[in-house]
Amino acid sequence: MATESEDAWTLGPAESRLIRVCLYLAEGSLGGLLLFWVVAGGQLVLPDLLAGNRWVLAVGAVLVLALARWASFWLWFRRAIRDESHERWWLLRDWLSVYRPSILVAITLLLGVGLLALDQHGLRLPQSEAFSYWFELLFVAAACNALAGALSSKGELDAESLTLRTYRYGQWRELDLRMVSSVHRVNTGDDALL
Repeated sequence: MATESEDAWTLGPAESRLIRVCLYLAEGSLGGLLLFWVVAGGQLVLPDLLAGNRWVLAVGAVLVLALARWASFWLWFRRAIRDESHERWWLLRDWLSVYRPSILVAITLLLGVGLLALDQHGLRLPQSEAFSYWFELLFVAAACNALAGALSSKGELDAESLTLRTYRYGQWRELDLRMVSSVHRVNTGDDALL
């Protein structure tokens, strides 16, 4: 908590639309990939299953159990992040406070159906193979997640002791501002970067 001589800030999904969009695109891309793999895999496996191949049924059962275990872990993890004593999860707690599942479902369906349509029509990028769009979408998910993390910020500025404390990479880092020789200001609308 900031005292009278401190200025504190938090810039996360609750404060920034750009960070929210990046996180929705990251999660929606992964959901779209999962939808694509389930439907495309079902198209490949369903004829064997209908023909009575029991191995396909056994492999499908193992995959369903693995998916159920992953889903239960994800639900447990979301509850665990809400624990305020773990400051490391502040960005995820901030994200879950503004998270709307309907937006995620819409992005997932849009990207998953788009991937299926591209695959069904044989539209490919130059020099690409079948099922190659999933790699590009996986890259988009990773890039959006990294951008959201890079844009997020939390910190405190203590004017009396001239120290700047920022929370990055799971720990507080302190910078003595008496060592700074010059500062350049860049206005960014209502805020400024120093």
